Amino acid sequence: MLDAIAPSTPFALRFALANRWITGSLVEANLRSNPTMAAAMATTIAPTLINAGVKENVLPHSASAKVNFRIHPRDTVESIVAHVTAAIDDENVKVSVFNPGREASAVSSTESDGYQIISQTIRDTFDGAIVAPNLVVGGTDARQFELVSDNVYRFIPIVLGPNDTSRFHGTNERITVENMGKAVQFYVRLIERGSE
Repeated sequence: MLDAIAPSTPFALRFALANRWITGSLVEANLRSNPTMAAAMATTIAPTLINAGVKENVLPHSASAKVNFRIHPRDTVESIVAHVTAAIDDENVKVSVFNPGREASAVSSTESDGYQIISQTIRDTFDGAIVAPNLVVGGTDARQFELVSDNVYRFIPIVLGPNDTSRFHGTNERITVENMGKAVQFYVRLIERGSE
């Protein structure tokens, strides 16, 4: 991704990205300061369900927590369980996997015909778009396609504004009519190009 966007960035940033062998730690620190980029660089953790006592003046004899991990491709379910167990370091705390746990999706090739077709269709549909690979860290239905393809690409052909992402899976989730038109245009072109 960084190599793809570097030519379109201001000189100082372009220099830093082109010379990551020197500037790597600075670039990484800068990226990690952005929550969206940080989530693409490492496994993330989100405690989602925590249960303990039933009365405010009585100590509970047990507690449980369900914690969601969005697994980075360099990690595994097993390595995360080992890390969490070591971090807790308490034999009274049991760490287990539920639902039944799913490894990170495979990273798809940027050299494949499919990637090239998608990239060109993006450029044809969105004038001036910079096409760069990125990790999608949220769970999507795309994982079902991993059974039939070595390369599965997650792309939404809409232009997101600063307020759009906060509505994902939330109240009043929507896209503009213009975005809907662009999405239709993109998919028509993608199907045409893919069937050539």
